[in-house]
Amino acid sequence: MIAAVAASVATGLAVALGLAAAGPVGVLVAAVGLLQVMVAVRWFAALDVTAAARGGALVGAASAIGADLAVALRDDRHPLSSVTAVLGLAMLAAMLHQLSRRDGRDGLTTSLTATVSLAVVATLGSCYLGAQASRDGAAFVAAAVAAAAVVVVAGALPGPELLGSGAGLVAAGVSGVVVGGGIVGLGCAAAAVVTVAVARRAARPDPVVTGGLPLLLAAPVAFVLARLLAP
Repeated sequence: MIAAVAASVATGLAVALGLAAAGPVGVLVAAVGLLQVMVAVRWFAALDVTAAARGGALVGAASAIGADLAVALRDDRHPLSSVTAVLGLAMLAAMLHQLSRRDGRDGLTTSLTATVSLAVVATLGSCYLGAQASRDGAAFVAAAVAAAAVVVVAGALPGPELLGSGAGLVAAGVSGVVVGGGIVGLGCAAAAVVTVAVARRAARPDPVVTGGLPLLLAAPVAFVLARLLAP
């Protein structure tokens, strides 16, 4: 059941991101932001962390949206240079959030770790904006999200997990070729296979995290390959 819902989530988000990449940057910011917020809302539940979960999710989502805006507003050859500053502020915000707690700070280390890891993972989505700025950037984004979604869908098929992962890799490579980025497709598919396997082994597997996390992890792969192959 979780795998089927995750496949639906991944497919819907991939379609939204692929279509948004072909439009103005503001549309892609909205699509990436939707992905980031959805993962942020369910992140703590998937990790089975209840301490200060609401505030931690807010810090993670805010850092991701901040990174999106920072990348979207830059107009140079180093669009991700400001993301490090955003992550630094996110780390500071995560610590201030823990210091402001008045509940005895139970589970402080676990909560802080979940918050910081969410900020880092969610912020990866801003790489799609950097990839879009490259030549043929829309094709790289489309190939990345298609490959990641195909792996999630393949994982929902009946049969051994290894067989589903292998089928996902092959299908993702084919989908990457179709949308114009075979190397991107394979690279993002490999990242997605690992991500899906990890998400399924979370303390409380969540369909939104299982479906959305591979899309986030595919973003830096798309960005790096876009910069190398179509600067």
